[in-house]
Amino acid sequence: MALQSTDWFITSDITPEFAQYLPAASGGGHWSLSWLPEFTLTRDQAMSGMVLDETLSDSRLVDNCLAAELAAYHAAEIGIGLELAMFRLFMRTLDRDKPQPDRTARAVAA
Repeated sequence: MALQSTDWFITSDITPEFAQYLPAASGGGHWSLSWLPEFTLTRDQAMSGMVLDETLSDSRLVDNCLAAELAAYHAAEIGIGLELAMFRLFMRTLDRDKPQPDRTARAVAA
């Protein structure tokens, strides 16, 4: 697991989720997670959210008690419960894996 971080993005090498810095017109700004966009976060919280995502996305850690404790800690750091984090990330996976309609076939048939 490795996170890549710049002034504007935090990305992962094992998950497609990301954190992004959103500047405000009045100066300053906040961080937002792709899987939890309604939350306004600090950079440290965004990093916790990405560590949480990587921890929950690593199938090798499913039965690891220490990983579960780490995930719960990072969920608390961003102000949510572990169950909500698991649900949101699971729903994002389902959305990504959902078959997309073949728009080419429709255009040819019309």
